[in-house]
Amino acid sequence: MTKADRYRKGQPADVRTQEELDAAKASDAFKGKYLKTEDLQGKAFRLVIDRVIMEEIGTEDQKEKKPICYFTKGSRGMVLNTTKWDAIASITGQDDSDNWKGHVIVIRPGKTSFKGKVVPCIDVVRPG
Repeated sequence: MTKADRYRKGQPADVRTQEELDAAKASDAFKGKYLKTEDLQGKAFRLVIDRVIMEEIGTEDQKEKKPICYFTKGSRGMVLNTTKWDAIASITGQDDSDNWKGHVIVIRPGKTSFKGKVVPCIDVVRPG
């Protein structure tokens, strides 16, 4: 509901309706440090790579170093697995992530097999 709609119904413009409040998702309220499939909300995004750095991720008892790809806009990185790494290397023509800065990729929602189940994932594809 827009501010104008609220005004016409006699509601203050800065008060949200219950429907709007219910529409908020936990993933919107508690965004993590890294991109997740649900962050894409079913849409593809064209992004420019800024850098790739190794970071420790995971819980205190299960930390591991993984490459994280950051982009020129936004502060959240994308954790790279072998599939995403290979896709970006193919798109950029560079296996060395130090040479990926400035290259454009597209990320979109996809599906993959994980532990015998088909699960949502982030696909990395060549801009078209």
